[in-house]
Amino acid sequence: MGSIEALGGAVAAPVPMFAGPSGPARPSFVVTSGTGRLLEVRALEVFRPGDVFCLAGELSERAQGLTAPAVIFADYRAAPPFSQAVADEWSRVMRAFNSRVAGSAVLLSPDNETFNLQFARVMRCAGSASRRSFLDGGELRDWLRDLLTDVEIGRLDHLLERIP
Repeated sequence: MGSIEALGGAVAAPVPMFAGPSGPARPSFVVTSGTGRLLEVRALEVFRPGDVFCLAGELSERAQGLTAPAVIFADYRAAPPFSQAVADEWSRVMRAFNSRVAGSAVLLSPDNETFNLQFARVMRCAGSASRRSFLDGGELRDWLRDLLTDVEIGRLDHLLERIP
């Protein structure tokens, strides 16, 4: 398991560690919470359906403590393409989580076309209009703006400022 780290008052979850095709062991994802209803996800290498199951568990655990449905900001720019088994699990857990999400915005890299196409299909299969993907951080912010408090939008702005 990974370690718990403090990020500006938020707490990142321990996550599975493994060595993937790209080299030494590193976390498959990072989930951070602590700013209102905003849950932050960064996917790095999701190779097994079990990785998605763990991600869903971390999101569920954090959503339980919220008084209203979560707003998710996910940064999947660095995630590599994944298998059909991962796609099936990802769409399944997203469908199960739909009622607990007010909005979910996923930032993708324009250079990661295969992943983007795969993830677009996963999102379609999840069947929720409250989920969208973006190639531009400004468009993502505009779409989430009405769902977030001033404090939450401040955190989102901080996260987007750090993205090259």
